[in-house]
Amino acid sequence: MKQLLMREVREIPKTKSVISLFSGYGGNTIGYNLAGFDVKVAVDFHKEVRKVYEYNHKNTIFVHKDIKHVKGEELLNLIGYEKEEIDILDASPPSNLFSKSRKLSFDQRTDSLILEIARLIEEIMPKVFVISNEKKLTTGKSRLFLNEMIELLKELGYKVDFELLNARYYGVAQDKETLFIIGVRNDLKVKPVFPEAIGKTVTTRDVLEDLLHIPMDFKTNPSREEYIMKYFRPGCTEEDIEDIMEAHELKVQGANYKRDRWEEPFYALKKNFTRPIHPEMDRVLSMWEAMRIQSFPDDFILSSNPSLNWQKICSSISPNIIKHIATTINKEILERLS
Repeated sequence: MKQLLMREVREIPKTKSVISLFSGYGGNTIGYNLAGFDVKVAVDFHKEVRKVYEYNHKNTIFVHKDIKHVKGEELLNLIGYEKEEIDILDASPPSNLFSKSRKLSFDQRTDSLILEIARLIEEIMPKVFVISNEKKLTTGKSRLFLNEMIELLKELGYKVDFELLNARYYGVAQDKETLFIIGVRNDLKVKPVFPEAIGKTVTTRDVLEDLLHIPMDFKTNPSREEYIMKYFRPGCTEEDIEDIMEAHELKVQGANYKRDRWEEPFYALKKNFTRPIHPEMDRVLSMWEAMRIQSFPDDFILSSNPSLNWQKICSSISPNIIKHIATTINKEILERLS
């Protein structure tokens, strides 16, 4: 399977504008670029993230600030745009979207990141905004906060809707659901739209088969390595693991030994998680393989900090799903305005 390269991404003509908040390494930026959008400015407060972002996205202005200290007018002035001119404002805040003080009402949690995002939306008034976060916001008590968030965003003058989208249906070799909230400014008289699933499924084999024998970049725990070799062989399912643990009286975290997704999209990668085991090789996944599963380009330049790389790549929204979201927004909303 042909793999994407950053030089190819840079060569794509880009005619629409994006401001990216909580940009991280720029996975969303790649996705927008693939859909023909120019990410004009990106905002993130992490110093080492800035180095990686600027190295890979040389044509984007990077603002190294806490979002609480960023003004919409400041961002617009940097790129020579007026209020209401930006096509998309994109925000992928960390999963702690709300204050930990969950007993407080929504408007009392003044440290909530959604309030800062809402403030910048109001100050910039993009034609469309896209906010992404973990699917847990759609369940249990968190759903109440999601509902309040939707109402807050509507009050800014937007038609707002949300959907859970699974990356596996959008050209990503990963079974990972993400919450996407899309808002369209009321004066455009168009409803939010979400991409339809594409037909072809990309499997773990499709993206990793040519990397089977690459040098390993991470040393796993010796006892875990022994268990991989001795007990948990390629193809091992959750049910197999339970039987093996019972038969050999093993006391391990069974979920860490699953190896059954070679002919399917891989499990959702976790940012703070023991590295998953390769489905076919007796080792854990390499950083390069995690990038492939996430649909990052092969020549994407990383930091010298392995743990930061794992965290940022695995917590990113897969570029391919952003590409499909942006393509749909462009076709169904933005192109109809001209």
